[in-house]
Amino acid sequence: MAQRARTLLITGAALLMVAGLVAAHMLREARLSEASLREHGAIVLSTPIEIEPLQLVNHRGEVFTNEDLEGHWTLAFFGYTSCPDICPTTMRVLSESRRALLDQRGLDVRVLMVSVDPGRDTPERLSEYLEHFSPDFVGVTGTAEALSAFARQLHVASDRVEGDDPASYLVAHSGNIVVLNPRGLYHGVLKMPHRAEGVAAMVDAMVRRF
Repeated sequence: MAQRARTLLITGAALLMVAGLVAAHMLREARLSEASLREHGAIVLSTPIEIEPLQLVNHRGEVFTNEDLEGHWTLAFFGYTSCPDICPTTMRVLSESRRALLDQRGLDVRVLMVSVDPGRDTPERLSEYLEHFSPDFVGVTGTAEALSAFARQLHVASDRVEGDDPASYLVAHSGNIVVLNPRGLYHGVLKMPHRAEGVAAMVDAMVRRF
């Protein structure tokens, strides 16, 4: 049993090393054309779209506006803290992607989680949730109307799914990652499924072409 455990640990470490080398290679060699980006699940808008004025609240309880989207690339994901599967998986991918971009390219992207469940996702709850993934992540919530308006502009859909009691509902939502450029404009989208090295390579390609 001990031998098997050691073998699994060695195999797992080797796989992680290979994944890291692959990510590094993709980031060094990324020169993806628009056609290649689409093939890998990324769509770059021919003309980035301006975001209408935002009035949201971040996970620290501070006002979050369009100015908070400027000066850096942002990877925005619409999800919620009670999500059982897709959200924690995607947040881990975003954490690994951000680390790869920082280590291999010196590119410090912002990761933004936008709540699709304002009834339960208070700033305090978002703050506690994000700590599981990265202290640098930003979460935003607000009124249902303000969040829906933001989501519509980025073509993100969500829908409440009732459970056995009013407190046990789920929220069906898109798993896509939205890319916002340093001007705070809607620049593109990364479709599912997501892998850290793929997300990092596609974002790197977008930045190089910007």
